[in-house]
Amino acid sequence: MAKELKKFQAEFNTIEAAVIDAYGDWKMIGDSQGSTKKLLDGARLAIADRIETLKSGGTQGTTLADFSGDAEVKEALGTAKDALANYKQMEARKIKTLQAFKNVNKDLIDLADRMDDEIADRKKKLFEPKSLPDMVKLAKSVRGMVDEVGGLKTQSIADVVKTKVTPGDFEKTFWADLDRELKKSLSVRANAAATLLLEKFKPRLMKLRGDSVVTLTKETIELCAKAEAAHKKGQDRLAKISIQAAIGKADEVHGIVSGYSEAYNKNKSFLKGNPDHDTMLKFVSALTTKENQALKAVEATQKALK
Repeated sequence: MAKELKKFQAEFNTIEAAVIDAYGDWKMIGDSQGSTKKLLDGARLAIADRIETLKSGGTQGTTLADFSGDAEVKEALGTAKDALANYKQMEARKIKTLQAFKNVNKDLIDLADRMDDEIADRKKKLFEPKSLPDMVKLAKSVRGMVDEVGGLKTQSIADVVKTKVTPGDFEKTFWADLDRELKKSLSVRANAAATLLLEKFKPRLMKLRGDSVVTLTKETIELCAKAEAAHKKGQDRLAKISIQAAIGKADEVHGIVSGYSEAYNKNKSFLKGNPDHDTMLKFVSALTTKENQALKAVEATQKALK
């Protein structure tokens, strides 16, 4: 049975390597598409605002084409088209990576099933092999990897394979959103933005987000401590898993904090006229302090693990 265990372990190692590659690619694609979406949001608003300015100045027109000759509109449109081309490339890569996830998912389930059959067969023997507990443990790890989350694995393999990617849908949505944006008046957009901004700073939501940041920061620091302790004991795999999980928690902290910092800094003059401005400022400052604690913990641990 030891021979079979060695064979199964080798198969698992090969699949695990493929899983790591797939997650790395999946993260890169997600980061790229996220950046592209932000770029497109900026281009869309720039186009809409410029056209509103042109209309206010007396320029006539009802469609995007009527204003495409303007230098600023033309530049923003060029940015949008380049970004959409990049997004399209990432869509194709995402489809390919999604297939890789489906393959490893199938391979993991197949391997787990074969191991379960082998284990069941061995248990029927008069004397159970000494390596049986190790095979049971490995089979559990194989099957568990399908639902495992942590570190780079912001989604489990089981969740990733459910993802649907329809090429071209995002581009269609972008142009449709731009068309709707052009039909809005500048004042409507400004009022909507102000409403969304104040919603973000409602006491109940601030408490919810603040509590999340406190919890995530605490978890980040604890995972860093765990990583350093494991490293000192020579448990490098556990150390690596722990620091990756810590980085994931720190990223979540950054996501929340940057959202509030950007919202406050971009609308500082508007918010200063709000009676709750001081509370908002203190809240953003407190979030930033927590983020710094999380980032410092991660940086210190990464240095310690080198």
